[in-house]
Amino acid sequence: MHTEPKPRTEPNLRTEPNLRTEPNLQDADGFYTQLVEAHEGLDERQSFELNSRLIFLLANQVGGAEVLSACIAAAQAARHNPATALNSGLSAEANSSHIVK
Repeated sequence: MHTEPKPRTEPNLRTEPNLRTEPNLQDADGFYTQLVEAHEGLDERQSFELNSRLIFLLANQVGGAEVLSACIAAAQAARHNPATALNSGLSAEANSSHIVK
């Protein structure tokens, strides 16, 4: 049975029941350092491929389709206002969409 996908709407980050927008990383600086180091020496395509693999691995850890959809919507909304992605102390570099060294 084929069903039409729900239209995407801007997420309401204050009321979205399963979307964490407050800091939740145990070691944000350590994670960012690992991420930057993982990209060292990669060209743009290799960096994109690494990000893609990482996204799918992290999405598999989350698992819930509703939460993943809310995350996608929040990331899309952040194109125009990066502060809406996370209400955390993460630097602008950590919120960037692509890292190439």
